Amino acid sequence: DAAFTVDYSCRFNDDDSAVLYKTFGGSPASDKKFTFSTWIKLGNIQEGNIYSAAKDGFNFTYIQLTSTGQLRLSRQASASIAFDLKTTQLLRDPGAWYHILVAYDSTPSTPSSSDCYFYINGVKVTDFATETYPSQNVVHDYTATDYRTDVSGFNVGGGLKFDGYQSQTAYFDNQKLTATDVSEFGDNGVWRPIDITGLTYASNSFLLDYADSSDLGNDISGLNNDFTSSGLAANDQMPDTPTQNHGVLSSISTASHDTLSDGNLKLVGGSGADAHQLGTFLMESGKWYWEVTVSSDSEGTKFLGISGEPFSPAGIGGFGYTSGQSQYTAHTFVGDGNKRTSGTSASYGNAMSNDDVIGVAYDADNGIIWFSINDTWQNSATIGEIQSSDGSNAAYTGLSGPVVAGVGNGGGSPTYICNFGASAYAGTQPSGYNSLSTANLAAPAIKDGTENFQTTLYTGNGSTRNIDQTANSTFQPDLVWLKNRDQTDGYKLVDAVRGVTKELSSDSNAVESTDADGVTSFDSDGFGLGTGAGGYNDDTEDFVAWQWLAGGGAGSSNEDGTINTTTTSVNTTAGISMGTYTGTGSAATIGHGLGVAPKMVIVKERANDVGNWYVYHASNTSAPETDYLLLDSNAATVDDATVWNDTAPTSTVFSIGTHDDVNGSSD
Repeated sequence: DAAFTVDYSCRFNDDDSAVLYKTFGGSPASDKKFTFSTWIKLGNIQEGNIYSAAKDGFNFTYIQLTSTGQLRLSRQASASIAFDLKTTQLLRDPGAWYHILVAYDSTPSTPSSSDCYFYINGVKVTDFATETYPSQNVVHDYTATDYRTDVSGFNVGGGLKFDGYQSQTAYFDNQKLTATDVSEFGDNGVWRPIDITGLTYASNSFLLDYADSSDLGNDISGLNNDFTSSGLAANDQMPDTPTQNHGVLSSISTASHDTLSDGNLKLVGGSGADAHQLGTFLMESGKWYWEVTVSSDSEGTKFLGISGEPFSPAGIGGFGYTSGQSQYTAHTFVGDGNKRTSGTSASYGNAMSNDDVIGVAYDADNGIIWFSINDTWQNSATIGEIQSSDGSNAAYTGLSGPVVAGVGNGGGSPTYICNFGASAYAGTQPSGYNSLSTANLAAPAIKDGTENFQTTLYTGNGSTRNIDQTANSTFQPDLVWLKNRDQTDGYKLVDAVRGVTKELSSDSNAVESTDADGVTSFDSDGFGLGTGAGGYNDDTEDFVAWQWLAGGGAGSSNEDGTINTTTTSVNTTAGISMGTYTGTGSAATIGHGLGVAPKMVIVKERANDVGNWYVYHASNTSAPETDYLLLDSNAATVDDATVWNDTAPTSTVFSIGTHDDVNGSSD
């Protein structure tokens, strides 16, 4: 949902000591106030400075990601800490772009969180592991004449380099901005970039857009505060940006003997060890193409392809196949010219040689995958067959997603260089096949999920009140599911079908009860609460409320089944239906109104007798209609024909048997 497109980022590979640096010739407009804004995508998760200024080993300031992923702003002056803010929040998703804004103003008499703060993806950080604010008029050192200013580096000892990507990097001298000055929430509630070239840049301000591959430090603010590059090359200009996020290899699932570099696009396996690595880009539909260059290994078994399962980074099981290890659902092309899935090999093509470029074409819509070597499709497949989804010469057919790309090795010390579309392909990209970028994803059916479901946190106060939704959109909920996060109070479920104050507890088999001080209303943007002791609104205690939009009220009778519901409220867009009915004791069907077969059904006897919460789930077993689970119990799956009548749900009804807890006569 990009109203504005960011074209480029700069890839900082710490192995190359990559950095942009500058010593400013003129003093800043203010050494007590600044704002720094940038978008980052993580490479290796390690201690590294996103932006720093240093004079020597005793005087420096930095905006840093710690080794655990905390964001930190700190200054040391003459070996003493002048200020130090470090978040409890962790940034550890290597597949995501994060927007970071850091503002600093020490001019107030007592600087506080109103003067020095972080925003991450448009949300102000309020929880800190370390929270030491500066005294009045403490300087920050950025762009000072006797300090070197580094983007993705540190001018002390050559260490603490940030590893990953930066995009739309800006510094505002003598300005204290907030996140909405430089970015915005889209209609779907997702934080996104805006055009910031027209903002005010003065004195030692700068804006780096990385659009000139021969001069990655070029300042486009109009002030010509250009940075010098070191350890960077023209190919470190990348089209991987916040508005066209490309797939990479995931650094959070890397075995200790494997090494990722070049923005998580290069994997070097440890000598004699097994290398297994999955990508970050999920393919569930569409047609996709990528390339992998394999080299630097004459031992072991190389393989690459797709996987639909996770694996242990310690090497116990993994992508592809390694003798003696448990297998996962991977469909691969192997270095010896075979194909392999879950440990079973078959003849397929030619053997790989060092520096060969392996092309992969995956048609997720039809479940077909092909492989090429140096632009020659294996098994005599033609590019026409691939483009027309003719699977006759494919490596595998009948596949289903979601899957991710992956590479692996059994022994040896391989090198894999992956190209998911952020660089020009060496081979011919089949027509109709896309690179692995979010810019190539289809528009989602539900643009803004907060129009249908929200989670709201609140602290109880023991007084009648309204709980307002806090997400991008608002709606009148039809189901509110509450939990006291501080106490062992039971879960509370109140819905529009049964009416306000009518509660059930998902961890109890008790019948429905009434609590006049519980949920008292369903409002246009949340819900009302009474004094609510015992699990709704206890004073000073923390709560969570999950809220769903069904049909916008109590609904009406559904007569699609052999038992008519008393009332049914249904939201076909979000896929949720709630209804009440009276049992007959004879096998029956109940209409749900969804228009598609539900994947999950929960039934609770709410009056006459106590009864467990019976759960059907389409993924529970190979024949889920024969089995049930209990929501209020830790018991294992039970096979019982009297619950779902051994009949799977349809697009109009679900079935119930004769069990008293789901269909007791007059219950």
